[in-house]
Amino acid sequence: MFGIENTSRRKFLAVAVALGSMTGCLGSTSERPGAVDSSDLSVSSRGSAKLTAKNVQNDNNNGLKISTEDSVADGKVVGEIPASVPEATRSSVYINADVDQLDDDAEIEIRFCSPNSSYRAIFVGNEYKGKESGVLATETGSGYVLREQIKKLPTAESKEQTQINDLDRVQFVVRDGDFTGTIWALWFIFEDRTVALL
Repeated sequence: MFGIENTSRRKFLAVAVALGSMTGCLGSTSERPGAVDSSDLSVSSRGSAKLTAKNVQNDNNNGLKISTEDSVADGKVVGEIPASVPEATRSSVYINADVDQLDDDAEIEIRFCSPNSSYRAIFVGNEYKGKESGVLATETGSGYVLREQIKKLPTAESKEQTQINDLDRVQFVVRDGDFTGTIWALWFIFEDRTVALL
């Protein structure tokens, strides 16, 4: 949709490491294709929305803090990061995040996109209270955790399932308000391995 900056420095080398006490819960190996940081995020120049990102650390945990302002009402893609997750439809996505600011009408989508532009999404916002799968948070707070099979996540427009396979990017979409939050973990959990972007 728009160019990704600094992809040449990210080599997507899979490093297999033992998961210790997590073995059996998250699979036998962990593939970390280069920890995502703020320089990996490509920001759209279209529309009035502005997205910024910075690296943060808390208790030796590295996170990506994302803030938006002047959000447009029609839900434009305001940023994206590259990902390389083959056969992602066989995995569950795990996300751990804090929500520091969330305007009353703000709606945030974290989209997991395939090369053919199909996607599934996780949602943040007051509008999603009491709704179906894929809702991470509906108000500000810390330590929000969601684990859900990719194939069971809905799409944003129809809330219906759309077939995807490989993932090549993660997109951020904001409408009707501003948002600030930190993503501490973003994993794709398979039966035999875990692919960790954060």
